[in-house]
Amino acid sequence: RCARCLTCYRLCPHAAIEIASHLIVLPQACQGCGICVAGCPNQAIKIQDPQLEGALQTLSTQPETTLTGGGFVPRIVVFCCRRSTVPAREEALALGRRIPSGLVFVEGLCGGSFSVNHLLSAFDASADGVMVLTCHPGNCHSDQGTLQAQRRAAEVVKALALAGIESGRVQFSTLAANMSEEFVSLVNTFQRRIVSLGPWGG
Repeated sequence: RCARCLTCYRLCPHAAIEIASHLIVLPQACQGCGICVAGCPNQAIKIQDPQLEGALQTLSTQPETTLTGGGFVPRIVVFCCRRSTVPAREEALALGRRIPSGLVFVEGLCGGSFSVNHLLSAFDASADGVMVLTCHPGNCHSDQGTLQAQRRAAEVVKALALAGIESGRVQFSTLAANMSEEFVSLVNTFQRRIVSLGPWGG
């Protein structure tokens, strides 16, 4: 499928793509961040991601829970960076902080590893909302990963708007690994927003 558009070559923050008779990934340089995979317009690069497939399967089989009083527990997919959001989440849980039920986490080595298709696939699997949580700008291990994630989240918002779906169902935010309280606040605030919007009927 490779069209030699050089998108992967330009995106790779680790200079792991070499131009020869065909494009080559240099194993000694590749960090497995997935930025090239997410950015490839022809989906010509593959990295096996059983965790993503498993998370979406969990989501699609998760029954919608109705609360007393007519509310519901939203199904929310959180695409998150292992270097920032995951440590913040683990610290929050260790401290006994409450995070919403109904969250399904998809962890990536970098926020930039999540493509527009990844985010839209969450809605295809009956998510009511999607969060993208990455490192702060300038603190991304993969340099441009945060900016790539922010751009793709914005593209998804535009795509949903064209389908008449509320932009509030997608949120992009940044965190540091030690920001457990901020993590708790973000996910709880987002859950309340999705509850107010109601279930997505897609």
